[in-house]
Amino acid sequence: MRQIYCDHDQRGGSMLKDDAPVWFRWFYELGQTVADLDPQEAEGRGLRIFVSVPTSEYSVFALSLGAMNASYVPRLRPDSGDMVASWIDHKCGEYFFQIISPTHANIGGSRVGYPGWPVAFVPDGTPENRTPRRIPKEERNALQAVSVGRPNAWYTWYASLCIHPVSIIGNKTNLLNQRDEIRTFSSTWLDSRAMQLLHTYSKQITNPNRFQFFPFSIFSPEITHTRKWLRQMEARLVVCESFNAYEQMHPEYQQLTPRVVLIDRRKDGSVRGNVLIRELQNSRNSIQINRIEAILRKAPPGVYTYLHWEDIREDTGDTQLSDLEIFEL
Repeated sequence: MRQIYCDHDQRGGSMLKDDAPVWFRWFYELGQTVADLDPQEAEGRGLRIFVSVPTSEYSVFALSLGAMNASYVPRLRPDSGDMVASWIDHKCGEYFFQIISPTHANIGGSRVGYPGWPVAFVPDGTPENRTPRRIPKEERNALQAVSVGRPNAWYTWYASLCIHPVSIIGNKTNLLNQRDEIRTFSSTWLDSRAMQLLHTYSKQITNPNRFQFFPFSIFSPEITHTRKWLRQMEARLVVCESFNAYEQMHPEYQQLTPRVVLIDRRKDGSVRGNVLIRELQNSRNSIQINRIEAILRKAPPGVYTYLHWEDIREDTGDTQLSDLEIFEL
């Protein structure tokens, strides 16, 4: 296990406008609070929050934007000789990492200040053909314009989001439609940073080989069963769009990462979700974190929450899709 380290503070002001509805603002605050969790507070366990909602529509992206605005503390520190995801020469990509002094590292042949430069551990087995993502000039200009307080260092802010993205698990078609809709009609809810971060300029957010290259990803649960290297990567937050998505996701998917599971009461999976919560209520949560408990107590009417701490387990290996019990997402 690589040791914990602290990166630079990434948080800015809220990305929501005053007209954002109360329920949307609560999910945003929940995403930020959970992603703000210091790994040492978790005591080596995985935080799981189950949220029962009348509808999960748009809640996924409120959670995601909140997590993007968190002062995220990575769980794993790369060692010299590892491969890392980082930002070099206007490209977000995968590079060889070497610490060369107490204050500097060599990343892909470039000398950078380290600690402080954004890097993320890339596990063994990750595909070797992950071509670096060059940010188009149009997108670079837009990102620079919205990087409040960071006009000359927008790339470290953006790279920090990309290398530890939000990982969304669920129905890709529905989620992409929601992303497009929320950018279209919610300009009165979201500021320019939020609108920009949801505008990826690419359909590659659904390509697992491009994980760590965008601020968020959207995968079907099946993807998590056939890629151990992806399960060992580190998102800042995992959001399951539905309880069905949670059930179908590999149980060891990015275990150290906090996870929010939405239980949409319109869907049949909500019955099984409520059964699981009743079972978990018989186990004691030995870790109490006041700021998380406080945000859960502020849940809007009709929204019910349950917090659970999960022990970290050894990866049980890939699972053939034929072995899965598939429910409609």
